[in-house]
Amino acid sequence: MVESHRYMYAPPLLNVAVTFTTVLPDLNINIEVNGTAMLYCLSGIVYYGNRHFTARFIELDGSVWFNNGIVQARGAHREGMIINVNLMQDVSGKT
Repeated sequence: MVESHRYMYAPPLLNVAVTFTTVLPDLNINIEVNGTAMLYCLSGIVYYGNRHFTARFIELDGSVWFNNGIVQARGAHREGMIINVNLMQDVSGKT
C-alpha cells in the first residue's frame, strides 16, 4: 500500500510506522514541499517484542546509541557507526 500526502509546510519530524518487513530502512527521505526538496535523515528506530519497547538513536555523524529502559534506565550505550549496525533488529532480536 502506498500513501500520498501533500505538504504546504515542511513538518519538523516525520514518523513512519513499519511492521513485519524484511526491507532495510532508508537512511534518508526526500520530500517536496511547495517545489522545494526537503531532506529528512533517519534519527531513531523503536523496536517492540515481548511486550517491551527498545530504541536506537542515530546522531548526525552516524553514531548509533541503544537504549533498553529496563536495563539501562535513562542511559544508552554506543553500538558503533550506522554502517556497522544491523538496523533490522535490536541487540536482543526484536524487530
